[in-house]
Amino acid sequence: MRSIGLLLASVAVEAVLIPIAALAFERVTVAGILLNFAAIPSMTVVQVSAMGLVAVDSLGWDPGAAILAAVTDLAAAGLLDSARLIDVAPWLTWRVPPPAVGVSALYYVSLAVWWSSSRSPIDTLFRVRVARMSAMCSLSLLCVIAVAPQSLVRGKGDGRLHVTLLDVGQGDAVLVTFPNGRTLLVDAGGLSPQATFDIGDRIVGPALRARGIRRLDYLAITHGDPDHIGGAQAVVRDFAPREVWVGVPVAGHGPAALLREGADAMSVRATWRTLQRSDRMEIGEVSLLVLHPPRPDWERQRVRNDDSLVLELRMGDFAVLLTGDIGRAVERDLLPMIASAGLFALKVPHHGSATSSSEELLSAVRPTVALIGVGRSNPYGHPAPAVLERYRGIGAEVFQTDRDGQVNLSSDGIAVEVSTYSGRRASKDNTKDTKAPKD
Repeated sequence: MRSIGLLLASVAVEAVLIPIAALAFERVTVAGILLNFAAIPSMTVVQVSAMGLVAVDSLGWDPGAAILAAVTDLAAAGLLDSARLIDVAPWLTWRVPPPAVGVSALYYVSLAVWWSSSRSPIDTLFRVRVARMSAMCSLSLLCVIAVAPQSLVRGKGDGRLHVTLLDVGQGDAVLVTFPNGRTLLVDAGGLSPQATFDIGDRIVGPALRARGIRRLDYLAITHGDPDHIGGAQAVVRDFAPREVWVGVPVAGHGPAALLREGADAMSVRATWRTLQRSDRMEIGEVSLLVLHPPRPDWERQRVRNDDSLVLELRMGDFAVLLTGDIGRAVERDLLPMIASAGLFALKVPHHGSATSSSEELLSAVRPTVALIGVGRSNPYGHPAPAVLERYRGIGAEVFQTDRDGQVNLSSDGIAVEVSTYSGRRASKDNTKDTKAPKD
C-alpha cells in the first residue's frame, strides 16, 4: 500500500509540474515517477544519518561517526546515481515547445475544479458531471502541453520569406523560413570549446521550439569557427535536420567530425552535402544560389574565414545575402555573380570587421537592410565604426543584435518588413522608405 501511495503521490506531483517544466525548460519528463522510489528513501537515509553524524561527532565517538559518514556517503551516491535513469531510458524525457500561458492557466483551473468537485461531500449528479468534465479537460490540456501535437504537423508556410537573425552574442545564427514552410538554419552560434554554456541547447534550441519547429529541413554551417559551429551539435541532436550543408572540408577538424557523427547517429540519417559555387536549388518560390566557395584546389589544414559558405536567397524583387565571415578578397570575387535586386538584405560579413564590407561590395549590392550578429562589448571591436559609417553612407538601415536583439525580416517578394526584440521597426519597398515608430 505504501508503494501505491508513493506512486500516486509521484504522479500527482508530475501532473502539477509538467506545465511549469515545459514553460520554463521546454522539457517534459516522467522519470520522476520512477526515480522517487529510489530518491525518497535515499534522501531519508541521508537526512537521518547526517543528523546522527553531527550528534555522534560532537560526542567525540570516532568509530560511530565513521560508520554514519559511510552510510551518508552511500545514500547520497545512490540519490545522485538514480538520475542516471535518463541515460538508460532517454525516452522518459523529451523536448517540447513552450505552451501558451493561457493553456497552462486553463489546465490548472481545470485541475483545481476537478480536485474540489471530486472531494465534495455533496453527492449530486451536477457535481459528478462537473468532476468528469473538468477531469477530461485537464487530461486533454495535459496532452496538448506534454505532446504539443500541433508542432508535429509540418507547417504549410504563409507565402512569405522570413529571415531571423538570432541573438547569440558574438556569433551567427540565421533562421530562414521559406514560403512553403520549410526551414533552414545557417550557423548555430557558439562559444570556445572550453565553455560550459551550450548556445545551441540554451539559446538556439528554445528559439526554434518557440516557433513550433520540431525538425529542421536544412542546417548550413558556413565554416568551422566556434562562433558558427559551436551550437550545431545540440541542434543536430534535438532537431534532426534532414540535410546538413557544409563548404570546404578541413582535415582533422574535431567539431565538424563530431557534427558528422551526430548526424549519422540519428534514427533517420541526415544527408550530408558539400555545397560549392554555382550550386542552385529552388525551395518553393525562393531561389537559393551558392556564390562561394569554389571547389578547393588543395586540402585545408585549418579553418579559414575566406572559405565561408555564401548563400543568396531570392524571392521576387527581394534578395538576401548570407556571407559568413568572408573578407575583402572573397568579396571582390563575388561581384560578377551578384545580380541587382530592388530590395537587398545583407548579413554583414564577419560581424562588421574592418577586414570586410568593402566599398566595392556595398556598391554592387546596395543593401537596403544590413544585419550584424555581434556580442555586446566584444573584445574585437566589432562592428568597426568605419564599417558602420560606410553602410549608413549608402542609406542602409543597420540592425545589430547587441542593440536590437533578435531581428526579423519578412517579405512577400515586393516589400520587406523588419521588426526587432527591442521594438524597432522598419518597412521598405521600391517606391517608399518608411520607418515605423518604436512600440
